[in-house]
Amino acid sequence: MGLVTHMRRLGGAARLLALAVGLSACGKGCVRPETTETHDGKVKLTVRVSTKVYNAGIHTQYELQIAANPSYSLWVDCEKPALGENAEGTLIAWRCPKASASAWSLSRIVGSHHYEEGDVPELGAGTTPDFGNVKGLFDSVMHIATPALAVGRSADGIGILGWLAEDLRAERGAQGVGIAFASIAALSSFSQATDPWIVTILTLPSAEREAVQSALCGVLSADATPRDAYVHAAQICPFEPKHGEVALAKLAKADPTGLPEALVPWVTLVAISQPAPTAGSVGCAGLEKEARWLAASHAMLVAMTHTKCATAKRLACEDIATCEKKVCTEEGARARLSDFTQHTSLAAGKARPARLVLPKSEALTLAALIQAPLPTDLVGRRERFEYTHTDSGPTLCTEPTLPAGASCLCGLPPTLTEMCAFSLAARSIDVGSCSLSLDDDTRTIGPAKRRCSSRPGDACSSFDCCAPLVCRYQQDTGKSHCVQPNSRDE
Repeated sequence: MGLVTHMRRLGGAARLLALAVGLSACGKGCVRPETTETHDGKVKLTVRVSTKVYNAGIHTQYELQIAANPSYSLWVDCEKPALGENAEGTLIAWRCPKASASAWSLSRIVGSHHYEEGDVPELGAGTTPDFGNVKGLFDSVMHIATPALAVGRSADGIGILGWLAEDLRAERGAQGVGIAFASIAALSSFSQATDPWIVTILTLPSAEREAVQSALCGVLSADATPRDAYVHAAQICPFEPKHGEVALAKLAKADPTGLPEALVPWVTLVAISQPAPTAGSVGCAGLEKEARWLAASHAMLVAMTHTKCATAKRLACEDIATCEKKVCTEEGARARLSDFTQHTSLAAGKARPARLVLPKSEALTLAALIQAPLPTDLVGRRERFEYTHTDSGPTLCTEPTLPAGASCLCGLPPTLTEMCAFSLAARSIDVGSCSLSLDDDTRTIGPAKRRCSSRPGDACSSFDCCAPLVCRYQQDTGKSHCVQPNSRDE
């Protein structure tokens, strides 16, 4: 059926769409949904061009089909790329005409596997690729792994790293696998939901895994180490005293620019694995400096070494850990920390978890409890946040038609910081539109009552004026006040 005949059967919008498809897909008025161009060599190469319409747009794709054994396909950026392959049919190169002179890309065929590398300088800047200078698989690992380990491509990365292990094993043996995987430890993102590097390491034979450790674990003793390399080493390496000493030095500097936040839990774990004699004093000094971003790490050093220092007593109410709705005892806080400290040891053939969270409140609490019992007032204010809420609802306290003192449901109960700010002598607390009673005997909060002001002129927030008053911002005072609806003040 011709294009014109076909268009007559379509509606207005569809006609335009069909016309657009016809114009984009056809050079001389014909409908051409896809075309192919073949390059014959040791391995047959076919460029397939297809045009599709979706999302109200016209999309053309260029696919390079490589008839290896097994065959596979790659997406390229142009319809007629320059193509080339070596005499053995193991190296396939392509370059789009408008690309820069050094933009030859490479697909490397190793047995039944293939590896892609973009912008390979060794292929030269000529009109045909120069395969004579292309590096071997072992020397190209970094170039191959970089795109394979990009965030969001975990499945691809796991597959490609599995191939690399298999092919490097045949080419260089266990030592080759170890050196190669140690080198790419700084590339793989440990923050991915599934880390291809760790997944692959755990599948390696013990000799290869030990070779990786031998080549990688030294980074734990280096002053400056790429983040991912350090984390990966910390995940698979047995900790040694020298590792702990370097980690302790990092914590002693207390310099946020030199210690990325993502590294802090790992550096802390290494530092406490075999605490150096100065670990406790480093922790005390850190708490003295009040470097809040490292407070948990410094408290952990104090807690694990059972060090006495006055600064560890400085514990904010909201930083106190609770166990079963009561402030933790020294024994309870230490038990909570065991979930973290247990990772200092490593079973053979295992890896530490990819995500390590430093238990801040437990570390600070234990460090303080080692010094002396916590003040009664501090304990009482912290435990009030754990009380059971007894709301009488179901109407929210923010409902403006409710009169002051009416039973209601407090949709926004006090936060930990707000609760800690109230005196232990207080028997009720006011938070927003809620007024809540406190009963320390029954350990309950509530029931809630409506809190609002019925006096015009009172300062207010969004919901604490009793009807019919409303809360309005006044330009002349720069504050909000309760006013009568439709009044001059409003």
